[in-house]
Amino acid sequence: MNRFPLSSHELAGSNADDIAYIVNPGLNPLTLKACYLSPNLAVAASDTNYITVNIKKGATTIATLNTTVASGAAHVAGVPQAFTITGTGDDLVFNPGDVVTVEVSKTGTGPDYAFTCGLQCEPGREEV
Repeated sequence: MNRFPLSSHELAGSNADDIAYIVNPGLNPLTLKACYLSPNLAVAASDTNYITVNIKKGATTIATLNTTVASGAAHVAGVPQAFTITGTGDDLVFNPGDVVTVEVSKTGTGPDYAFTCGLQCEPGREEV
């Protein structure tokens, strides 16, 4: 089945928090199959100073990725990283006009960051 990519603009800087928006611009529902972060800047892994990136549909986190040593990984510039998809069922379905947010939060002093996020979706609504 064909996959449709949706992507965010670049999130970059040293802000404590940042947000980007991704919209389903089509006329049909899309079901999320994979999420990737494409770093433009290397970020070291740390359990003290790290970033967390959550992809949310409304208030529900549907995918997450962080740069902790314990449960995440460093970002290597130019090497895509897969998010862990945590959402299920209708949370993974984007109807026409639905907005998904990409939210960055920093813990500790947190590193500078620069990346885009991509969502790979399949057309239609999957039965769950």
